[in-house]
Amino acid sequence: MTEPTTGPTAQADGITDEDRALFQQAANEGMARWLGVLQESCLESIILGRKFPLAEPEYNAKRPLALDAFEAALAGFKPERAREIDALLAARTVPEIRELMAGGRFSSVELVTYCVDRIRRYDVDRLNSVIELNPEALSIAAQLDQEQAKGKVRGPLHGVPVLLKDNIATGDRMHTTAGAYALRDWRADRDAFLVRKLRAAGAIILGKANLSEWAKYTDPCMPNGFSVIGGQTRHPYGPYDPLGSSSGSAVSVAAGLAPVSVGSETSGLLVEPARASGVVALRPSQGLISRDHIVPLDANFGCSWPDGPLGNRCGHPPDGDGRRRCQ
Repeated sequence: MTEPTTGPTAQADGITDEDRALFQQAANEGMARWLGVLQESCLESIILGRKFPLAEPEYNAKRPLALDAFEAALAGFKPERAREIDALLAARTVPEIRELMAGGRFSSVELVTYCVDRIRRYDVDRLNSVIELNPEALSIAAQLDQEQAKGKVRGPLHGVPVLLKDNIATGDRMHTTAGAYALRDWRADRDAFLVRKLRAAGAIILGKANLSEWAKYTDPCMPNGFSVIGGQTRHPYGPYDPLGSSSGSAVSVAAGLAPVSVGSETSGLLVEPARASGVVALRPSQGLISRDHIVPLDANFGCSWPDGPLGNRCGHPPDGDGRRRCQ
């Protein structure tokens, strides 16, 4: 005869119902403490709500967007041509953009110039989604155009401009700041692993996207999309919360400033701003893409993947280097 059990029931994973109840209680207590902090420090943000678009806070460390390297190209880029490329790129996926480039509809140099022109017109001191531009972007594009003309294609992103959230390190002339004053002048010693993979696939790193400073949660009152280096990221479609922390990544793609922008996520910080701006973001399973040389919000839970218009896919393969970590 089978005797009835008297202790807590163990599930297949070895966790008992009693354990689950304790975990849930701890989670509820943690949320209550967090709400208590919000109520004490910035009650208006949760009771009254913030009125968007947000004004720039009082600060003086915002880095002006340097356009010097693009002045000559921009001077020769006519509004009529900008409108033609607008029509060509409307709702295009990355493979379709590659087909247009291969067919001679525009070059990589022209595509980079087009993106910078839109950034100049729509982003500077307006959307604030781009925190820095790569001064070498045009020369890299010219090299990739030469390779294309000779029949050499590096990969599925050959000649395509890509923005990176500014917590992703690049070993070039750009800074990697996470939006923070403490890292204002820091340049990484090398590319993050995922940046190496993007370059190998032919991508042009166009610049860095703004973000919630330090990838968010450093201050309970911090508005989504604000960093002291990049300013306040604003929603591309009206007086709405852009959400965060990958605010600049989502807004830049929604505003047509770049075909693809890579963000990072810990607990919705990639997919939420993408949802708010009406673009697609893919959050990979943890461990699929290396978080090497990326400033994390949390050392254990972050992930990284591109934002893009409907249908866009970056498609670079798993790392394959034995460091299958994710940020």
